[in-house]
Amino acid sequence: MSFAGFKKQINKANQFVSEKMGSAEGTKMEDEFVELERKTDVMTNLVTQLLGKTKEYLQPNPAVRAKIYMHMAAQGAKYPQPEGALGDIMLKSGHDLDPQVSDYASALLDVGSALIEVADARDVMDAQVHENFLMPLHELDEKQLKEIAQHRKKLQGRRLDFDCKKRKGNKISVEEVKMAQYKFEESKTICQEQMTVLMGNEVERIHQLSQLICAMLEHHKKSADTLERLLLLLNKRVQASSRNGNAAVKPNPAEVLADQGKSEASAKGTNPLAGESDSAEKPKEEQTASNKPSCRAKCDYKAEKDGELSFSDGQIIMLSEKLNENWYEGILDGKLGRVPVKHVEILVDLP
Repeated sequence: MSFAGFKKQINKANQFVSEKMGSAEGTKMEDEFVELERKTDVMTNLVTQLLGKTKEYLQPNPAVRAKIYMHMAAQGAKYPQPEGALGDIMLKSGHDLDPQVSDYASALLDVGSALIEVADARDVMDAQVHENFLMPLHELDEKQLKEIAQHRKKLQGRRLDFDCKKRKGNKISVEEVKMAQYKFEESKTICQEQMTVLMGNEVERIHQLSQLICAMLEHHKKSADTLERLLLLLNKRVQASSRNGNAAVKPNPAEVLADQGKSEASAKGTNPLAGESDSAEKPKEEQTASNKPSCRAKCDYKAEKDGELSFSDGQIIMLSEKLNENWYEGILDGKLGRVPVKHVEILVDLP
């Protein structure tokens, strides 16, 4: 450092201490300039927080995130999404349980594949947010904000040097004071121009925010569509598994009705008068259906496909479920099957 530079550093330190510890006052900036500095500080803090919090949102695990950003992970390695990790476990277990013989194994494969799709959608969002939101922020932080910070630091130094020389009065030549003032005004102009440009470029920053939200919205839409399809598929598997007799949560309607029939028969056996009274009032089949969802056949019907019930005119069929507008699920003679709506008359509707 030259003697002149060393002397300048002494002047700045002298002025700084005098302002902090003594009664010396520095040159006051205009209110407009002070407001620009405040907004610039807010913007600098905002960019720093947005960079950190957005990375945390995209990649919550700090250890894995650090390895990726420090290039310690394998070449081309992606962040392991939690949905993908869960999906991999379900896929492996589904194959191990053999989906050919297990409905649960098939369901695991369905869920695992859907979760992999959700993880892939999140990877796409990750890439889009990095390209359209984080990279512009990083460039702003590394270039424009850093350059403004350097100019503001230089402005502060030149302001201290100018005030120190001005305070010394006759001890410093007029030319030195004028040169210090010129450099101070020059730095101030540069800072004001750059901060004005920074705060005026709002359209581009709003566009970056819209890109962030577009990426998030697309990810959530794809995930919602995938999960809705998965839920429909799982509901169908529940129904299919129930018809195959594999459901533990839903008892077999035929067995329930058979047990109820045995209980009623036992009750009638212990009270013959009650049985005779009921028999006198209603046909035997209608007695069983009097308080249970049921229907009466309006004509003879022969099953056309597997899973349908055949019945004769006047037979009473117990109803267990309404499948759609055209079909019920019912029980006749201990058999469970589909019943066409147009060929029956409802006696007691399903709740």
